[in-house]
Amino acid sequence: MFVQNLNPEQQFALLKTAETLIACDGEITEQETEYLDFLQSQMDGLTEGNFEVTSLKGLFSTQKTKVSFLLELIALAHTDNEYHANEANLVTEVASLLEVDANLLDELEDWVVKQTTLLSQAEELME
Repeated sequence: MFVQNLNPEQQFALLKTAETLIACDGEITEQETEYLDFLQSQMDGLTEGNFEVTSLKGLFSTQKTKVSFLLELIALAHTDNEYHANEANLVTEVASLLEVDANLLDELEDWVVKQTTLLSQAEELME
């Protein structure tokens, strides 16, 4: 949804952080893989290379890119309807590296939960 707000370097960081996120609970679900594929389909010309989560510090200079990055990451964490503690810890670590305070992170998480609920309701209406 918000990948277009990120430049190619930030998109690469999102993809690599997302790969770490889906593996951190010890189980990669089909929903997570599909969401990751969807994210990647929206990205332009990704480069290959090494990536460490700690390199996020300083990569994002605007509120728009920080929030876009976190919304995508949180949505991925919720895609299998199980927000595992390891996923939450990684999201919190990323928010800290991006210098996003806990109150804003809570608001972003609440927004994602609301959107997830609305999407589920829409799918039920389509059945």
